[in-house]
Amino acid sequence: MTRFALPLAGALLLLPVAASAQAGDSAFVAESLKIAKGSAEVRSDSAAQVEHRRREALEVLRRPVRFAPGSTALDSAARELVIRQAWYLYLNPALTVRLRAHPDRGLADDPALTQARARNDAVRALLQGRAIDLQRVAADQVLSAADSMSGVVEVETTGDLLVLDTPPPDAEPPRLQPPGAHVGPGGNRRPAWGTVRVFYATDREPTGKSDVENFYSGERSSTGALAFGRIEVSIPRVHRTGVVERPVWYRIQWTATPDRHMMVNAIQPLSQRTMLDSVRRVVAASGSKEALVFIHGYNVSFHEAALRTAQLTYDLGFDGAPVLYSWPSRGSLFGYSSDRESAEWSAAHLRRFLDSLVAITGARKLNVIAHSMGNRVLTLALQRSFQPPLQPVPFANIVLAAPDVDATQFEQQLADSLRPLTQRLTIYMSRKDKALRTSRWLSTHRRLGEATDPILVVRDADTIDASDIDTDLLGHGYIASNRDVIDDLILLVEQKRPPPRIRLQPASQNGAAYWLLP
Repeated sequence: MTRFALPLAGALLLLPVAASAQAGDSAFVAESLKIAKGSAEVRSDSAAQVEHRRREALEVLRRPVRFAPGSTALDSAARELVIRQAWYLYLNPALTVRLRAHPDRGLADDPALTQARARNDAVRALLQGRAIDLQRVAADQVLSAADSMSGVVEVETTGDLLVLDTPPPDAEPPRLQPPGAHVGPGGNRRPAWGTVRVFYATDREPTGKSDVENFYSGERSSTGALAFGRIEVSIPRVHRTGVVERPVWYRIQWTATPDRHMMVNAIQPLSQRTMLDSVRRVVAASGSKEALVFIHGYNVSFHEAALRTAQLTYDLGFDGAPVLYSWPSRGSLFGYSSDRESAEWSAAHLRRFLDSLVAITGARKLNVIAHSMGNRVLTLALQRSFQPPLQPVPFANIVLAAPDVDATQFEQQLADSLRPLTQRLTIYMSRKDKALRTSRWLSTHRRLGEATDPILVVRDADTIDASDIDTDLLGHGYIASNRDVIDDLILLVEQKRPPPRIRLQPASQNGAAYWLLP
């Protein structure tokens, strides 16, 4: 009897504890159910709000923009509507719009056409001012409008409307600030800051990553096919000619910001046909009807090439379609041999791309600037393409900048292939180019971009010795980083001025004329 007293007492003592635990479990379960029910209600309410905003966005996107009778200007209500439409378009890059402008009742013929065009232009201008690429906006004029549609611009939205991103209710729509202006040589004006859109073709292998700095690798395309697309690069207000503003550790800058640095904001892959059609539209809308192709050099990643192309296009104030051709450079200081082999491998792809660019884009003048080892890609491509005689001549300018090409081979074998293809062939060289000095040591042959004594003056080309200008440590990247060279390119590409181009000084070597810069 005594042996069981303590266990029994212990059991009796535990009963209240067990009952208390059971009650606690019930309370815990009840509280958990309450929280779960509340969370479900919150999620349901949130989903309802999102769906409401989505339906509202669709309604706003499709709402016609109304004009007062006889007016072609947007009043405050119409402006507010277009700004909201721009906000939704900005968040959803897959969407495009078609504007259909209706004149007032009673108007016909030229007055009706003029009024309809002006109304479309008013909507397009405001969309552009709110960061919408006008290539996403088509416009029609409707001259036989029904009475019910008189005095409006219809907004027809196309694209993926099933997935529609909408901003928070208190979000502010984007705005492009009006650009300032900078006057370059010859008086041409260029914007002080803004956005540059660059088309591209590349035979690099995609990484499968979405971030812009690692979108394409330094490896060759596994299929050997070119990829095409468009890049958007923002230029900061503090931009200086010849500089690609990037974060630097000694200024305690770790992350790029749009107000201080150049940034690749978007890379949009396109089909070849879409890309070439887009280039053709940009060329057609430009005053010069020109395109500019930039081919980068050794030790350059796709991201770096995109920034450099945008910077050069911007600093030149180029009026036309800028295009980057990016071959698979490893982007490594120790990848010289690999880059040289990839440059030769890429030449056939560049040849086909230039063929398409000449045939499809409708550019009256095509300018090509190649830097460093990019000249190897270009010269081999052109050696195998465009059989002369050709009328019209395919290229307005071919510029070989610091060319990492065998000088003797170019003079004896390649130059004759290039001369019939261009109205003007220009070669920039420098005796300060340490990178080309290293290349000569690696390949044992003099490079075309070395202004050694005696200087190589290429027949029927403008040979320019840029040895006396200020350069970076290697003295190799001056084509896009030195203001004197950029200003000279402006006179060459934009102003179409042959030597002496105001600033070049004449010189001669054994009776052969060349030029000194500055």
